[in-house]
Amino acid sequence: MRLLLFMPRNKFVSLLLIFIFCAVCSDAQTRKRTVKLSETQIKEKSKEADGLFKKKEYQAAWPIYLQLVTSKPGNGNFNYKAGVSCLFANADRAKAIEYLTVANEMSKKPDDFNYHLALANMYAGNADKAIQLLEEHKATLNEKEVEALGIDRQMEWIMNGKEFKSAPNQVTFKNMGPKINTKYSEFGPRIAADDSLMVFSSKRNTNNGFLQDYTGEYTTDVYMSVIKTTASKKVRNIGINVNTPDYEEVICLSPDGERLYFMRDGTQSVGDIYFSELRGKTWQKSRVLSNDFQTKQMETGATISPNGKWLIFSSDRKGGQGGMDLYMCSISETGAFGEPKNLGPKVNTPFDEDNPIIHIDSKTLFFSSDGHKSMGGADIFKTYLADPKVGWSVPENLGYPINNAYDNLYFAPTADGKKAYVSAVREDTKGSTDIYEVNFEKPYATTNIAVVKGLVLAPGGTPSKSTRILITDKETGKMVANTVTNSSSGKFIAFLKPGSYEVLFKTRKLGQFNDSFVVGEEMKMKVNNIKFQMVP
Repeated sequence: MRLLLFMPRNKFVSLLLIFIFCAVCSDAQTRKRTVKLSETQIKEKSKEADGLFKKKEYQAAWPIYLQLVTSKPGNGNFNYKAGVSCLFANADRAKAIEYLTVANEMSKKPDDFNYHLALANMYAGNADKAIQLLEEHKATLNEKEVEALGIDRQMEWIMNGKEFKSAPNQVTFKNMGPKINTKYSEFGPRIAADDSLMVFSSKRNTNNGFLQDYTGEYTTDVYMSVIKTTASKKVRNIGINVNTPDYEEVICLSPDGERLYFMRDGTQSVGDIYFSELRGKTWQKSRVLSNDFQTKQMETGATISPNGKWLIFSSDRKGGQGGMDLYMCSISETGAFGEPKNLGPKVNTPFDEDNPIIHIDSKTLFFSSDGHKSMGGADIFKTYLADPKVGWSVPENLGYPINNAYDNLYFAPTADGKKAYVSAVREDTKGSTDIYEVNFEKPYATTNIAVVKGLVLAPGGTPSKSTRILITDKETGKMVANTVTNSSSGKFIAFLKPGSYEVLFKTRKLGQFNDSFVVGEEMKMKVNNIKFQMVP
């Protein structure tokens, strides 16, 4: 699940605590893990790590226990605590089995040993062994302890995993490479409708403020990359108009790639939704999306429909099904938001539903949930709105290997329904999570919508910037798109069904121009480049 790390409201206290902790964990993380420690150092490091372990600060304890295990590879206590720390340190959790297997030779094991060994086997894909160990541990607990640990749910997750793995989806994963992925955590990819621009979140050590939280990770910033040229162009921090020393996490990118929505959490905001607009090549100073979303509750995910007329967002506000729920509200022509409506018990559960994202068809909704038929923690699901009167369909798990025993929180679909971007933990992951391009053998969504990427040229042949575009369906006479060209490139994006269209260009200096074009059947579920020349 998404880890939200709240900071004290008093900024001085917040920064003091952060820097004190950084001094402690930085030393542990910068020492070479392969260097053996002296007996005196082992005692000192053991005391330091045990203190962190007792407070469940596993992220900070993990690298210290690695040092101790290197120095004392047969020490059962060090291996046990290294294994447990690995399980909860947002790293390659399957690796925990290596340490817990050594610790299994201890003559007297901790009471919760089988529980943690079961989790390690779950992440390592040893379903039957994991269930056996959970059942053994469950037999030693009372009813309240079983419920507190969620053992029955965990066994259910493992059984679901066996089922999904028996009929895997035919997909291929491609790591986005070192231009995007680093040794730190990259997650939350969101893309423009033409698959040209990606924004994502990262916990790099170059982030604004250079601050670390109590887990030892850097606070999150928003980054961007031009996808098709990542081999030659550098990924860049989106800038101080968006990023602060607090947490900024991407939640949505408008279809044209010119409006970024993100969640800010920290000293000045508690999980509120903000936005920034791209003018030319510069992201403008961010603003709160609306006072309606500046609340004491968490709003951690959102998606805007392709036509810009409604919003689906996640919130833990009162009156929901429990945990984070998905809500939907209309957006008026003036930008005002209507009354949010819960998507209901078919979609929402007593657990968390989060990170919604809508396909270009405006009917297929993807989201994360740990309350439906999950393989472990949060999985990616999809639901379909065939008829507003009937409501959303029963959510469907996207299956293995899109989902696995780890938390799978983010899914960014493309127009063709056969490619997506996800953040995941896999064998070739460089950091805590990496961003991957995923290609599907069978489409996960189908639609008769085409993405029209228009370039509007002025009579002189230069891009017509900030030009109003009005597109009308010739057959019905209904206006189907009302947008503006980019203030730098003169481009726009529209989502259209096959048919014939009239287009009106409105400019302040040059007046109005008319044109027409056709969207053919072969253009569905594709990005189609069309050049429009305004002729006097």
